[in-house]
Amino acid sequence: MARHSDRTPTHPGAVLREDLLPAMGKSVTDLAARLALSEADLLDLLAERTPVTPELALRLGAVFGNGAAFWNRLQAAHDGRSHPPSGSYRNASPG
Repeated sequence: MARHSDRTPTHPGAVLREDLLPAMGKSVTDLAARLALSEADLLDLLAERTPVTPELALRLGAVFGNGAAFWNRLQAAHDGRSHPPSGSYRNASPG
């Protein structure tokens, strides 16, 4: 399968919203409680307004059984494409 290099990788919140939450058959309230998050914080993640932090990746990995690395990779891939380097690093010099 060919990869489309111009497509921004999927935000982890979209994976939760579109795939995992419906498959669980649970409500946002139930998932927020299992993740020890406020419902508002989970809604922000599902709306792709906030990132998956390393701490949240641990919680998601435990709840879904796929490990923190899965969530960290999703977030890193999304961040790498949605916030490309500005080029200012070219002027940086080692300490």
